[in-house]
Amino acid sequence: MRDQARALITALNTLEAKRSQSPAICRRNFRRHVVRAEGLLYPMSVRTESGEPLPIQIRDVGWGGIGFVCSLAVPPNSRWRPCIVRHGQVLAEQPIAVRHSQLVQDDVYLVGGQYCAEGSLLYLLGVELADMADSLNEAEMMEGQFLPPDQAG
Repeated sequence: MRDQARALITALNTLEAKRSQSPAICRRNFRRHVVRAEGLLYPMSVRTESGEPLPIQIRDVGWGGIGFVCSLAVPPNSRWRPCIVRHGQVLAEQPIAVRHSQLVQDDVYLVGGQYCAEGSLLYLLGVELADMADSLNEAEMMEGQFLPPDQAG
């Protein structure tokens, strides 16, 4: 686990050296704040359930989403719950829909996620479970209109 964390931190340092050189750094809807934090990534769908949580290193956060590196190529439009962890305690968690996942070096992927509503909230507000499942199926078929990380900055 420690070796994996070191690999993720090394990848973050490499990515940060390139951040300011991005030609489209101002194209985001909300500014991202560069942070460093450890986390765990939990799947929110039975189809993506993989057992143990995945260690992540958080790269940046903003009003609209979060960026992190991990050792798994998580598919676009899949839903996950990144948890920020400090001293073995979960400090915060927020569900996301993955918008991009890009290999940046051996077994390290840069992932960007957009914050999304939880299924329980949708259900409490009257959205039927079948409608939620249909919307997930539709999302999996869509490519999305999101900029890749090297263009988004």
